[in-house]
Amino acid sequence: MAHWPGSVALLATALLLAVLLDRLTPVPIWLPPAIAVALAVPVSVVRRTGRHRLGRWLALALPAAATAGVAISVGEQVRGVDDGPLLGQDLMLNAALIWAANVLAFAMWFWEIDGGGPARRRTDAHASDDILFPQMNLARTEPAWFPTFLDYLFFSFNTSTAFSPTDTTVLSRRGKLLMMTESTVSLAIIVILLARANAGR
Repeated sequence: MAHWPGSVALLATALLLAVLLDRLTPVPIWLPPAIAVALAVPVSVVRRTGRHRLGRWLALALPAAATAGVAISVGEQVRGVDDGPLLGQDLMLNAALIWAANVLAFAMWFWEIDGGGPARRRTDAHASDDILFPQMNLARTEPAWFPTFLDYLFFSFNTSTAFSPTDTTVLSRRGKLLMMTESTVSLAIIVILLARANAGR
C-alpha cells in the first residue's frame, strides 16, 4: 500500500503551521516545512530498504511532530489572550488554520495506527482492532474493501467537528485516546475564540 498520502498530509500540515506560526511567533516561515521534509525523507529511505520495523517507528514521528506543532500554536493563542483582542478577521483565520492542521494531524495518526499502519493493512480483506468502518458490516460491500487516507481524513473531520465518530466505531483504547485528544484541541479553539472575543468588550 502506498505511503504517499501520509507524506502529503504532513506537508500540508507543515504549510498551515508555517503560515500560522509566522503570524504568531518569530519562527521563520520555512522552518515547519523543513522539519516535515527532514522527517519524511528518512522514513521513505528506511521503508525502501525493507527495514519495516524501524520505518514503523519513524513513521509515527510524523503525526507526533504535526501534533506538537498544533499544540504549540494553541499555546501561543492561549498566551495571547492576555495581550488583548485581535481583529475578528485575524482571530478567525488563526482558528481556522489551527483547526485544519489539527484535522490533518489526527488523520495521519489514525492512518498510521489502524490495523498496524498502511504497511500491514491488507487490501484483500481488511480487519482491524482499532477502527471499524461501516463498510465492513455491509453485506453488499465487496470483500476487498479497505480504507484509504480519505476515510481517515473524513473520520478525523467528524471527530473535530461533531466531537464523535458518527458512523465509525473506535475499538482500541489508543484510538479512543487520540479521539479525545483531537476533540480537546477543537474545544480549546472554541474557548480561545470566546476568550479573545470577550477581551475586546
